[in-house]
Amino acid sequence: MWNYDTGKRLLAHTHNDVARQITRTHETLYVRKGRIQARIYNEARELVRTLEVGEGDILTLMSGGHGYSVLEDGTQVLEIKNGPYVGATQDRVRIES
Repeated sequence: MWNYDTGKRLLAHTHNDVARQITRTHETLYVRKGRIQARIYNEARELVRTLEVGEGDILTLMSGGHGYSVLEDGTQVLEIKNGPYVGATQDRVRIES
């Protein structure tokens, strides 16, 4: 999050090639329109929180588990994940059925 006063100049830059090893998928949701319910699980796959995420909200999930329910018709959610995507079978384990 940025928190600068008017006139602050952020210098143009590029990013260096840095080898990174990613072992887990991180997921960020931006709710463009509508509402969803998010169910958040800990590493032991136990439900720890249920929350409502609405228009303009951002939700970032770094560990544990999650599930979603759409609460309004026409809901639009932008989902961003780090990659590469290795397929559903390799990438996840279902908590709910």
